[in-house]
Amino acid sequence: MSLQTGVHLELLWYWEGPASQYFKPCDHWRSSRELSCWYLRKGSAELHWPDGCRKVGPGCLIIPPPLRRNEFFSVDAEVQSLRFNAYDADGRMLFYPSVPFVHLLQKDDSLEVRLKELRAILLDDLKLDVSTKTPLVEIEIPLRKLLKLRGSMAHWMESVLDAVEQVGGIPLADADHHPAVTAALHYLSKRRLDVPLKEAVLVENTGVSLPHLRRLFRTQIGFTLKHWDSKRVETSIKQALTSGKFTCKEVAYAHGFNSASHFNLTAVPEPSTWALLAFSLTTVMVLRRRRNF
Repeated sequence: MSLQTGVHLELLWYWEGPASQYFKPCDHWRSSRELSCWYLRKGSAELHWPDGCRKVGPGCLIIPPPLRRNEFFSVDAEVQSLRFNAYDADGRMLFYPSVPFVHLLQKDDSLEVRLKELRAILLDDLKLDVSTKTPLVEIEIPLRKLLKLRGSMAHWMESVLDAVEQVGGIPLADADHHPAVTAALHYLSKRRLDVPLKEAVLVENTGVSLPHLRRLFRTQIGFTLKHWDSKRVETSIKQALTSGKFTCKEVAYAHGFNSASHFNLTAVPEPSTWALLAFSLTTVMVLRRRRNF
């Protein structure tokens, strides 16, 4: 959805309902090249980013940082959720909030009005099932309805920008991350862990050489590619071992091992010091066997 030459604005999907259906607690940073926006209709949300945290109550519209963020919703939380892209011709994200942008919607607030208009188009014109995350690109939309949707999305974004300007324009700023770095983070955070990471695939997803990507990543993120990916693998193994839901054999296969011989327990019935010991003993093997850098 191009609003002007070189600018891309695209609504990816919209859904609404209990946050517990889609937001699962995790102990690692979420990262995405796409932007999220939530209208918290009920309950509360605890937002985390590297330099702080904030608790938000109902009635707020939230745009979290796209990179290195995390959130925890109360059990009764209900949200309206939008996922969208906003970037320029070279792939650089147009908006990069370093801290969550939070705006309290009020009666006759233009943001609330625009959100209701957008929702009405999706429900009434497109008959979208908002209880599922159906990508809009998978839906055949008649031209006139598509133009109406694009116009509504543009008006909604205009209201977001107006709200941002009211607080000085600081939360949403030009992205200081190279597009190759944001692409690498998106790929690393989504990739399957039951197969080894392939350098060629990573380079293909970022469009730059591996040495250049390594330098950019370390400079802008503060971690090497190897360290960032290893931490994600460690976190996944730790969660699986301490959950009590999987045997060590299942955990081994889910993380790319052909044998469970690297794990010293046959099962972990509940979180325990033994589970943590198993995790610590296998971490070194994970780092040695699965890194291809």
